[in-house]
This record gives sequence, structure tokens and C-alpha cells, in this order.
Amino acid sequence: MSTLTLPRATAAPATGAPRTAPGLLQRLLAARVRQAEDHIRLYLGRQSDARLAALGFGAAEIAALRQGRLQLPIQKGVARSRVKKN
Repeated sequence: MSTLTLPRATAAPATGAPRTAPGLLQRLLAARVRQAEDHIRLYLGRQSDARLAALGFGAAEIAALRQGRLQLPIQKGVARSRVKKN
């Protein structure tokens, strides 16, 4: 009767820092989010100031949107964080 022996793995498991580069799924999701935000910016940019005001945008937010500085996602009640400072 013989015994089957398998060679032992000689490489030690990686104990370094975790991988910092995003994986494929994170990159795909980030690309889709950027694409959706671009569509939203285009849609909002086509609206009149009166329509944006009716949707709840303030004068500073409308001006930021017209200048391309409005940050997404837009959350109700977080008006100051929506405008990117230069």
C-alpha cells in the first residue's frame, strides 16, 4: 500500500498592505455613476431658472449649475456642500 504525498506550497501568503487599486466592479460602477451624473447635469442645464427654482434650487445653486460647479449627488437640505469652491 502506498501513500500519496503532495508537495507543500513554498510561497508564504501575502501579508503586505491590502490592495489599494479598485477592482473591476468598482471601476465599472464608478463609470456608470459618472455617466448618470453627466446626464443629470445636462438635463438640469437645459432647464430655465424658474423651473430650477420650482424644483427647489436656490440662486447660488443655479449660478453654480450654470458655471459647471454644481456637485452631485444633490441631497435635500445640504445646500452648502453642493457647490464646489474654486
